[in-house]
Amino acid sequence: MCKCLTLSICYSANLGGTATLTGTGPNLIAKGQIDTLYNAGSPITFSSWFVYAFPIMIICLFITWCWLQFWFLGWRTLFGCCCKAQRLDLVMEKSGKKIISKEYEKLGPVCFAEKAVLGHFVLLVILWLTREIKLADRSVGWALLFTKGYVTDASIAITIAVLLFIFPSELFCKRDYGETSRKIKPVAPLLDWKSVHEKLPWNVIILLGGGFALADACKASGLSRWLGEEMKVFEVVPPWLMTIIIMYIVSFFTEITSNTSTATIFIPVLAELATGMNIHPLYIVLPVAVTTSFAFMLPVATPPNAIVFSYGHLRVVDMAKAGIVLNIVCVLVVSLATNTWGYAFFDLGTFPTWASSVLSSTKTIPLY
Repeated sequence: MCKCLTLSICYSANLGGTATLTGTGPNLIAKGQIDTLYNAGSPITFSSWFVYAFPIMIICLFITWCWLQFWFLGWRTLFGCCCKAQRLDLVMEKSGKKIISKEYEKLGPVCFAEKAVLGHFVLLVILWLTREIKLADRSVGWALLFTKGYVTDASIAITIAVLLFIFPSELFCKRDYGETSRKIKPVAPLLDWKSVHEKLPWNVIILLGGGFALADACKASGLSRWLGEEMKVFEVVPPWLMTIIIMYIVSFFTEITSNTSTATIFIPVLAELATGMNIHPLYIVLPVAVTTSFAFMLPVATPPNAIVFSYGHLRVVDMAKAGIVLNIVCVLVVSLATNTWGYAFFDLGTFPTWASSVLSSTKTIPLY
């Protein structure tokens, strides 16, 4: 039971980040690299990514839950048909509930600052989701009120971040200054620069920026075009099969390197591979970006894996045996998603006009 619970935490953390554009580094790298290589013409937005990746996350989470239940607790527990003698002891269940209730009570009531941060977060998500919604024949959203390209997901995030530096952390009417106090003390904001300076992972920002600079350098030097031309030998392989092979390579490669580094290395090359083969770049880039988060086998693969492993309840072999099955199955789920709703939503069967600046030809290779 302990192994099942600890693995469920790190696996759900890895999978949960794939659902949104800002959930994990590889998602941002995919958007940034595509925008850099194709002059910010790609249809990747917070809402479009959510439409594509959120169902993948839900399906993979359900599969993970079923597999961990089966692997560690047995098929009887999975289907809820175990006999009374095989169920968890009621005393242990009650003890667990008491511990959870006690820890919950320690949290205390929600304070004004926590409510304010939650409100800003909800506002951020709403603005992201409604900025530009692409329908079948047109786009709708509040961003259309501004000049095209003036409002982006990044500008929304910066705006909310600035508001956190301004918004007070407590209500003025609830501050008690005492009867003898004549001077009103300033109210601390929700966020200050000292906290940002000490806790913001600057190394991740530099890594992301370096990846974008590398992609721009490959484009400016002609290396990207050369790679795309040289990789045309893969035209004999059906695109759907080639994508599955690439996803398996990436999923096992990311077990020994960080997912951010893996995305930085693979995505620019694969985007040029797709362009050189006259395939929609997102047909390869999107599934590969999601797959870089499928690091289930080794503790060094992702921080959630390392944190869970550090508690000492797991062995490497436990994580490897449970994770290899999830690596195989989740890649197939991503492939299915890309060739069904992702194929229709992003129109992956047609070479896009925004990529024609890199490749003048608009020849299309059938995906099936």
